[in-house]
This record gives sequence, structure tokens and C-alpha cells, in this order.
Amino acid sequence: MIKTSLKALAAIEKVTSAIAAALMFAIMIIVFSDVVMRYVFNRPFSWAYDLISLYVMAGVFFLSLSGTYAVGGHISVDILLPRFSVILQRLCVIISNIVGLAIFVPITWLGYQRALDNYVSSDVMAGAIPWPTWASSIFVPIGAGILALRLAVHLIANIASLLTGENLLPLPAIDPDREIRVHLSQSVAPESVRLGTSCGAAASFRVERVDASGNCQGVVAGAVAASPREILFRPDEPWVKGQLYRYVLGSNGSLTSSAADCTPRAA
Repeated sequence: MIKTSLKALAAIEKVTSAIAAALMFAIMIIVFSDVVMRYVFNRPFSWAYDLISLYVMAGVFFLSLSGTYAVGGHISVDILLPRFSVILQRLCVIISNIVGLAIFVPITWLGYQRALDNYVSSDVMAGAIPWPTWASSIFVPIGAGILALRLAVHLIANIASLLTGENLLPLPAIDPDREIRVHLSQSVAPESVRLGTSCGAAASFRVERVDASGNCQGVVAGAVAASPREILFRPDEPWVKGQLYRYVLGSNGSLTSSAADCTPRAA
């Protein structure tokens, strides 16, 4: 059911995103034509500003909302999220879904009421051309409504993933070039930090590829930089989506028992 809903939403978003792209192209054509008419023929379009600012831009913004969210295109702050466990990451995403629904469900309903009132009253905009106002207002409930549906499906999928342990909806992807930054509770000599090159080898620090059971499948090549209270690791190649990783710390040649945290996980 979840996969079917996501596919249906993706198909709808493909259409709305295409319309938004066409409207953006229309803005370019109108602006270019208006400039030519203004400076070449001294006959600018009196309706260009109203059409773009009140109608076309509204369509571009609201019709692209859900499609942009689906591909992770909206601005987000992920300083803390990659440092959390998978369960905490999932909980954070669930809270985000709930907050989003609390915002966009009312916007959808109020936008629908506004568009309906404008249509019933035959409201028009005062200007060079009496554009009907419902034609602009209708973009709000359509765009916000589709986004609310996606947020609702994501909420259900994330809750089901949390309860069942299945990855029904991938967590937000980690930057493929993201470094691992380990903060230490005690100071160490930076020159003593040595990067491990194989599973089980004595070393101060290494990053391992592991399977679902936690068995080491290999060591990630990269560069390590250390300060007295921090170790920074940058991989030579991007993290692989779907692969599990963990970093391992060593002390005096012995591995610490707290070294099995998996950070990051490419979801």
C-alpha cells in the first residue's frame, strides 16, 4: 500500500512539476517580450507584471512544493541528524512529518475555501485586465494538498519502519563525501593516532564496512587528521548508498567496547 501510494504521488508530482517548469519558461518568454516591446517599440505589456507576480509565480511555487520535497530539494539543516542512531533519525523524521502536516493541512483547507469563495463570487482583480482571482488562489490548495498527502504517506511509512524494523522509506541521504568527526572524552596525542588498514588489525582508528550482523567486510581507505580531543576521517571514495559502516577506536593496541556505533549510515 505504501509503495503504491508513493508511486501514485510520484506520477502526480511529475505532472505538477512539468506544469511548474512550463510556467517558469512562460515567465522567461513574457519578461523577454515585455523588454523588447518596452525598449524597441515603446509599447510595454500593461498586464505582464500582474500576470507573473499574482498568477504564474504562484503556480511555479506551489506546484513544485511536493516534487521538490520528494527528492530532498528543500533547504534542510542536518548537522545533528547523521550523528544519531537509526532509531533517533527515524523519530526526528516522524516529528518533521507531523509538524509539516500541522502546517500544510490548514493551508490546504483555507486555500480551498479562499479559492471557492473567489469562484462563487466571480471575484476579479482590479487592473488593466480583470483576471479572475480564483485562477491564482487554486494553486494554493492543489500544491499544499499534494504535499500534505506525501507527508501523510511518509509519516505512515516512517512509523511502520520504526515499529517493524523494515526500511519501508529510506532515511534522508547522507552527503556521499561527508567526513566522520569523532569527539573524544579524553585528550590524546595526535601523532599517536594510526589509521587501520584491515579488519581486526591493531590501530588507533579505522572505518569498517559491515554487514547486517555487524561482521567486518573490509576497511574504508581514507585520510585521518587528529587533534587532542577530535579525530577527523575523510574517505577516499564516496560512501555507498545502502552500505552499513562503523568506526572503531583503539587504545594501546586494544579495541574499546564502545567502538561499534555505526556512523554514518548511507540510507
